[in-house]
Amino acid sequence: MLKKRIVFIISIFVFSSSCKSTMHTSDSQSKTIFAEDDRTNWDAHGSEGIFPYSSVGSLSGSCTAFLVSRRLVMTAAHCVLPERENMTYQEHNASGNKPRVPVQTLATGTNIPDDTGANDWAILLLATPSTQQPFPIGSTTYINPLNQSAWLVGYSYDLDGLSVANNCTIKSINQGELSHDCDLKPGASGGPLYIRGDNDLRILVGIQSGGMDGKAETYRVRDRNNAAGVDGFIDRLAELVAIYP
Repeated sequence: MLKKRIVFIISIFVFSSSCKSTMHTSDSQSKTIFAEDDRTNWDAHGSEGIFPYSSVGSLSGSCTAFLVSRRLVMTAAHCVLPERENMTYQEHNASGNKPRVPVQTLATGTNIPDDTGANDWAILLLATPSTQQPFPIGSTTYINPLNQSAWLVGYSYDLDGLSVANNCTIKSINQGELSHDCDLKPGASGGPLYIRGDNDLRILVGIQSGGMDGKAETYRVRDRNNAAGVDGFIDRLAELVAIYP
């Protein structure tokens, strides 16, 4: 029987922001563009300040991150491990004038930097509250994303601005890890992976983790990208959002 859980209901707009990112090893060793590159650079459309574009930012210039409350952001755990000092979060910055806000790690799904997959999520606390509207959090019945069309938002290092990968699909779900064929490049880690629900609402189903490299885990498929499924962190996130709204 399908259980109930909290999921993100992302508004009818598409995410956008601006940031150049550096390469991450697990991504750079994998094929992460499938056939034609279906990414769209949304900063080129003048998206700054449009919700929820304003809810997506960058983490210390190397990963994607996004607001889940006025005080909290989420990203991939490998973006913050091993524990780093002087980490900062920068809001959507197409105009180039947004300050970087110090952040500290509150919770992660793993303590192992290379554990990309189901546990590759992190919740961070902003030193000062954001003035931007975070993603709305609601309650709904579970939606199985398998074989559904998906979109991935992230700051790929090769694009000058935020990109949205279109024309991709959730290929498999195993032990809380989602595999998909959304196009990306290093820097997209920590970005939101979402599907569309009823009334064209955006529903978060995962956080981008890394590129598939066909190493140890037999359930992984070479040349697919992977994400931490929302079921693995939603309960912990709800607890922290209640403390840091």
